[in-house]
Amino acid sequence: MTSESSSPIAHANGLVFLIALTLLVYANSFEGAFVFDDYYNIIESEKIRSLWPPTWFSGQRPWFYLSLALNYSAHELDPFGYHLFNFAVHLAAG
Repeated sequence: MTSESSSPIAHANGLVFLIALTLLVYANSFEGAFVFDDYYNIIESEKIRSLWPPTWFSGQRPWFYLSLALNYSAHELDPFGYHLFNFAVHLAAG
């Protein structure tokens, strides 16, 4: 015997609700500009300008710089793409 609250439809509804709520919370960030350390890590960084050779792998935080290099290759210096990627990461972690 299963209750209605544990049905697949109830789980799907809960997931849709959480995605919509997360989108609502993050919606104002999509039009935001780069701030704080974004200037150093994105705008001024030569490490993220190309995926090969992997200059993003030198030094500390290679996964961080790889994600920035992937973002740069897709969106260059448009903050929207970076905010969208961060939204997806937070949504996946939730």
